Amino acid sequence: MSSRYRFGAHTLDTARACLLLDGHEVPLRPKSFALLEYLVVHAGRLVTKEELLGALWPGLVVTDDSLTRCISEVRAALGDGAQRHIKTLPRRGYRFDAPVTQVAAADAVDALDAPNPPMNVTTPTPTPPPMRSVGPGRWAAGAAFAAALIAAVAWTAWPQPPAPRLTLVVLPFADTSAGTGRGYLADNLTEELAIALSRLRGAS
Repeated sequence: MSSRYRFGAHTLDTARACLLLDGHEVPLRPKSFALLEYLVVHAGRLVTKEELLGALWPGLVVTDDSLTRCISEVRAALGDGAQRHIKTLPRRGYRFDAPVTQVAAADAVDALDAPNPPMNVTTPTPTPPPMRSVGPGRWAAGAAFAAALIAAVAWTAWPQPPAPRLTLVVLPFADTSAGTGRGYLADNLTEELAIALSRLRGAS
């Protein structure tokens, strides 16, 4: 048997124990909800007070006041002040007169049951940065710089030949003037010149 019943703008969901009006839940006490459920399931026929008391309070002795209170609460929840839904049959009982439609569970869609559609989340693919174009001039300058750098490294790594040493030979001066007795001057000049030349960088 279906667990959902529709009458007018209301839906009675017995599986969830709630009364809905246009998809919004209407609060009801458990006993009042049980009374409405019993009347809706047995809609269109007389339900006596004794039957209701036995169904709602089995094995208990209660007064008619408890039943009357539940009827009032259900009518207030349905907005049934004119008794278009629940008819009172004096000294006999009640009858639910509104047309009731049983709704299959798969077809019962309301504001509380409608599932939220799954969100299709797409992770954006990161866009690589655009490549900068390099003009011919920049390529030529880069190639020249690379060539110069390679040449400098090769020159540094290549073994360099030792610098040539400067060799000077000082010949002794000769005193060609005969009989002057100044030969010592020639010797001193030769020695001083040799000492002066030896102080030059790279000379030996």
